[in-house]
Amino acid sequence: VNHLSLVEKSDVLTRGKTGLLKNMMFDQLPEAGFVYGCLEAGEAQKQHFHKTGMDIFIIQSGSGIVLTGDIDRNSLDLTNVERHEIKKGDVYFIGIYQMHAIENSGAEKLEWLNVAPLSHGNEDLYIIN
Repeated sequence: VNHLSLVEKSDVLTRGKTGLLKNMMFDQLPEAGFVYGCLEAGEAQKQHFHKTGMDIFIIQSGSGIVLTGDIDRNSLDLTNVERHEIKKGDVYFIGIYQMHAIENSGAEKLEWLNVAPLSHGNEDLYIIN
C-alpha cells in the first residue's frame, strides 16, 4: 500500500511555503511518520512546538538555522531560545515542549527528512505568536 502524499502547507506553519512529502512508516503504528520538508531561500517556519512525540531532523541539502527553546508545561512561557546553524548531514533531535523552527538562510533550497508522529502537522501543532 502506498502511503505517500505531497502536501504544500502555507500560512499555517511557514512564512512562505513548505513542501511536505508524508510517508506512514509502519502499518502497525499509523501515527509514526517520515516526512520530507523543504524551504526555498529566505523562507522560514513559524516557531512552534508539540506536546506529544519527538522530532528527528536529518538535513539533506542546503543550509540554514534551527531555532530552539524550552516551553514551560504549565505557563507555556518560552525560555532559553538558541540559534543553531544547520547544513547537509546534520541531525537534530527535538523533544516534546521544545520550541523549534527551521529557517533557510542560504541561497539554495534547504531540504530535510523528519521522523515524527504524523499528528505534528495537524492536531499536535502549537504555533507561537
